[in-house]
Amino acid sequence: MQDASDDNQKHPLIRDGVSQRQRMAPALDPSLVKVDERTVEDFLVFALEFSRQLLYHNHDPRMQSGSGSDLHDWEPFWNRDPSVVIASIQKTNPLIEKEAFYAALDEPATPGQLASLIQLLYALIEKTDTWLKRLTVEPDFRSRLSRMVAANLQRLVPTLVAVEKGAAIVFDGLYPFPDKRSLEQKRLSGEWLPAGFSFDAVEPNTGIFNVFRTEALSGNLLLAPNPSEEERLQAVHEPLAKLFTEAYNIYFQAIQLAPAYFRQTLELRDHEPHVALFISFLKLYALLQEDLNRMAQRHLDFFYREVLQLKEKPLKPDHVHLFFELARQVDEHELKGQLRFVAGADDTGQERFYTLDEDIVLNKAAPELFRTVYIDRKEGVIENVYAAPVANSEDGLGAEIEDEEKPSWKTLGGPAMPPVEIGFVVASREMLLGDGARKITLTLQMTGAELLPAGSDISSSFDVFLSGAEGWIDSTQLQSFTVEQSAGSLIFRISLGTEAPAVAPFDAETLGEQLGTSLPVLKILLRQPPPEGLPFAYHYFRQAQVDNIILETAVIGHSNLSLFSDLGPIDPTKPFQPFGPQPIVGSGFYIGSSEAGQKYLDTADLVLEWEQVPENFTDYYHGYVKGGLDDVVGAGDADNEDPMRDEFVYRAKVIRAEGEEALLNPEEKWKLFVSGNEVEVEVLETIGQRQALRSVTSWDAGKLARSLDEEHLADFGLLPGPGFVQLNLLRDFEHDLYPSALARQMIAKGKYPTSIVSDAVYLDPDATPPGEPVIPREPYTPSIRSASMNYSTRADARVAAQSLQFIHLHPFENTYEVLDSAIGNRLLPVLHENESKSGEGANVEGSLCIGLRGLKPKQSLSLLFQAAENTGDTEADEPKVHWQYLAGNRWVDFREEQVVQDTTKGLITSGIVVFAIPKEIALGNTILPGDLHWIRAYVAENSSVISEMINIHAQAVRATFQDNGNSLNHLAQPLPAESIAGLEAEDPALDSVNQLYPSFGGRPPESSLAFYTRISERLRHKGRAITLFDYERLVLDAFDDIYKVKCISHTRDGNVRAPGHVMVAIVPDFTKLKAVNRKEPKATRGRLREIRDYLGGLNTPFVGANQDWLHVVNPDYQRIVVDFRVRFRPDVTAVEFHKTKLKESIVRFLSPWSYDDGAEISFGGRAFKSSILDFVESQPYVDYVTEFKMMEQGTSDDVDVIEAATPRSVLAPAPVSEMMVREITDGQHCQPENPVFRDTLGYQTLGSGFEPEDNNEQD
Repeated sequence: MQDASDDNQKHPLIRDGVSQRQRMAPALDPSLVKVDERTVEDFLVFALEFSRQLLYHNHDPRMQSGSGSDLHDWEPFWNRDPSVVIASIQKTNPLIEKEAFYAALDEPATPGQLASLIQLLYALIEKTDTWLKRLTVEPDFRSRLSRMVAANLQRLVPTLVAVEKGAAIVFDGLYPFPDKRSLEQKRLSGEWLPAGFSFDAVEPNTGIFNVFRTEALSGNLLLAPNPSEEERLQAVHEPLAKLFTEAYNIYFQAIQLAPAYFRQTLELRDHEPHVALFISFLKLYALLQEDLNRMAQRHLDFFYREVLQLKEKPLKPDHVHLFFELARQVDEHELKGQLRFVAGADDTGQERFYTLDEDIVLNKAAPELFRTVYIDRKEGVIENVYAAPVANSEDGLGAEIEDEEKPSWKTLGGPAMPPVEIGFVVASREMLLGDGARKITLTLQMTGAELLPAGSDISSSFDVFLSGAEGWIDSTQLQSFTVEQSAGSLIFRISLGTEAPAVAPFDAETLGEQLGTSLPVLKILLRQPPPEGLPFAYHYFRQAQVDNIILETAVIGHSNLSLFSDLGPIDPTKPFQPFGPQPIVGSGFYIGSSEAGQKYLDTADLVLEWEQVPENFTDYYHGYVKGGLDDVVGAGDADNEDPMRDEFVYRAKVIRAEGEEALLNPEEKWKLFVSGNEVEVEVLETIGQRQALRSVTSWDAGKLARSLDEEHLADFGLLPGPGFVQLNLLRDFEHDLYPSALARQMIAKGKYPTSIVSDAVYLDPDATPPGEPVIPREPYTPSIRSASMNYSTRADARVAAQSLQFIHLHPFENTYEVLDSAIGNRLLPVLHENESKSGEGANVEGSLCIGLRGLKPKQSLSLLFQAAENTGDTEADEPKVHWQYLAGNRWVDFREEQVVQDTTKGLITSGIVVFAIPKEIALGNTILPGDLHWIRAYVAENSSVISEMINIHAQAVRATFQDNGNSLNHLAQPLPAESIAGLEAEDPALDSVNQLYPSFGGRPPESSLAFYTRISERLRHKGRAITLFDYERLVLDAFDDIYKVKCISHTRDGNVRAPGHVMVAIVPDFTKLKAVNRKEPKATRGRLREIRDYLGGLNTPFVGANQDWLHVVNPDYQRIVVDFRVRFRPDVTAVEFHKTKLKESIVRFLSPWSYDDGAEISFGGRAFKSSILDFVESQPYVDYVTEFKMMEQGTSDDVDVIEAATPRSVLAPAPVSEMMVREITDGQHCQPENPVFRDTLGYQTLGSGFEPEDNNEQD
């Protein structure tokens, strides 16, 4: 016993199902067999035939027949009337002559048989000629037939005469020589004979009886020597058959043309009186005949209508969607229900009207932008996020939709759209980093983030950008960039080398982006595409909440300083004297930085490189004062070898606004050239007795914080002011003492050694005499080679004064949100969930944002969603559509009562959604363009179920056909688009009335045949679903939008051995759907559920719908792919065009139902590779094909036959884009060598001289 769960078993019952067209039983059509089926033509032909049976005697010698008899019939009274003649032509059975000729052709070949064939040809000629002779009164048909004979058969009679003459010569004595008188007696019309025809001038055709054979070696045709009589007679069969075919074609064509001319002859006024009376009688009889032929219908009507009291289904009026535009001067306008709109005239010329279903208040609101965001989840992991800034386009970026058959777009987005660029921005003055070696450390303390998998390079999940003066500074311009993640923090470390561009304040025009800030920014984006092997980083940080942000910067070598001395501005690019050329006590040196002055400094170091500094100031100033300068000021240290160096000190203070000053160190003096008291001095080089020094002075950064405010920023650098540090000397460099000391020492030198100057300074004052006088050096003037700052900053989001701007970057260009505070907010924009909901609807998968212009709060908004129906996934459950509006950069749910109406069934079908717009909706948002009002539709899952959209229109309302005694023919087909021109009575408040789409939902009154079919089915299934017949007919009757149904017993999914289960596969009628995929029509999930619920109430207890034993499904479309190489004919130059044309032709060949409304779509079946190959090779532009393969989509196995895998499978072509057609180029094409064009195997008939080659011959 086979396992019931074995999915590989074939279903034992092979059948196709039933379509709406197939359910009509021919036997129920009362007109199938009529009581009296005779037509006017039949009666006229009968009269003609009957007249030949009516005989009479006429003794007048002038009226005697050709045989001399005085017996005549009544045929002459009828056979010249055009109606009778054409009726007899129309009712002629052409097969009699054809069958007779080919029966004679099958007889043994004898001279007598040849004579019979020729006589049959003459008989066909004479019959056609008889029609020509009798059609003298009807010029149109006779002229047409005459031209056909003259153009095609004028050589027929001479050819037959030549054949007969030739036969008489070839078969001497066996075939009589043709008699000239017999041809003349036929009295053929002139159309049959060429001008100047002479019987005697016709030459005998003996060559037609020649027999040829093919020579085996050369392949040439040679005249056969001494053929038999039978062979000679058989040689003429084919030529005679061709002559018969030519004559028969004209004969048959005349019969086919006759009906068109017959109706014209009935209206002629020159009929003979007796014929005219007979035709009048026949027309009167037709009325009685029609009543007689209604007998079968009356029988059905009596039983169905009177006994069973059943009635036809009434008409179902169709509906249209209208939308309006108001006149420029009108802001709002009300249209009342039942207002009538004109839809043109019907078949009878009467105006059709459609009336509004309900009142509507129109306003100026109109959709302007459509944007989608799609969260791609797989098993709970967000693989990526996709966004379309122009959703109603081919690529989501604005490209025109090319598919004219289905000009639709993904309503809620999808993976085919562009991936998003989302992230966040930190903006702060602390990142104003102009020069030097710069480092930025951004620490995000947060909760809710997930750790990336172990071993993952988290740095590869982010892209960073810094605002520059000329553009964005990206990662390629950075010295280094790393990211570290721990359980509670995310740390970004960025280094910029000295050559990297300056980090500048954000400028929207320069950077081509709007961010709502003018501060320097650090922009961090989630990298697209994600690193290989990792999901989009959004998944890990979607729930991350920021607890704090710490931004640290460090700069080494900030040299873009503003420098002043008491004498004016200083050029820092070359060595300068900070205190002037002759500094005195109190001389000032002013150092300012617009960069550092704006920041909350954490550390601040002044770095000065001094040049030409004396190695020992005490020695350097020897000779200025007797006893040394240190003794004069009393500041030296007796134990210090250079006590004077310590005496060069200064006091530093910060200049703030409004003249405020703050000493950096009120208790201490800062030394210029000596380490100590937060000063480090380093000797860079020593040349002689001079040194180059670098002094690094660490100031109290807290006192420097924000010394430059925004008010004074514009004037910074013009003069020393706020933001500058002022250094004042507390010890001069003896420039005032030098002249007197020099003079004294020069006098002493002049008197030395004869005389000693008492206050002069000598080398050895204790010797007698003392040593030589000391000539003093020029006083040292402080000179700086370079000046720079090293500083660091630390900004903490928890410290209000150290404000950091935190900005969310949303998916679309120039969309962002500047948050009041980073703390407590999400790290990334919330795209994946609705924060105001929990449970159902909390997740967001796909969303559509609609930007509306002209909308005002507290108005009504009526939106028409024109869907490409049945383009959604029909296998998944339909999701609930949630509606929101945008206010203050927050999506707010519409209350249930604010979504007044929704006829779209959750954006599955075309329909109208009406909103009561709340007063809270607002402009000025930044996460979407702020000049529009925005509403949003989203689903939590199964976005693919939502139908694609053709367009969305505002100010829409439904109107319904109003029957005012109109012709109802238009209900059989939708009312074409743009049929409604406007109101019955013009309304000046309306600028336009639009009906861009065909009507829908209409149905004409049930026809009698449909009524009989329905009742016949009802009497059989009795409203219960038991047999296959019952299930199929019940669905087709209840759902007129379903075209075909197949009921499959004991089947569940792929298991065809599932007792108790019933599967019903349905194919919708795509002619009633909008922009549907005609190659693979599918019903929506909701429609399948409706059918299941309907059948669930009618089936037996053995199939429990509640136990999920009844399965209503769409077909399983099994796609076929072909792959081959093709060589086009030499005259084909547009190769790519013909490749596409060939692909489309193959698709059309494999899915004829999608192009021809008469073709059936079939369940099951097989597709043969040979059939497709034959079709391809038959195309007129194809030369030959190689490497032809046929495969199922998703496989690479070349097969000869593809068979439907399941009972509900339908074999269909893969999309055109998947058909692989490759050209064989000139370089790949091989010309044949020594081709043989005839008498080769495949063309040669075996037995006609063909001899097989001896393959056993040895070399």
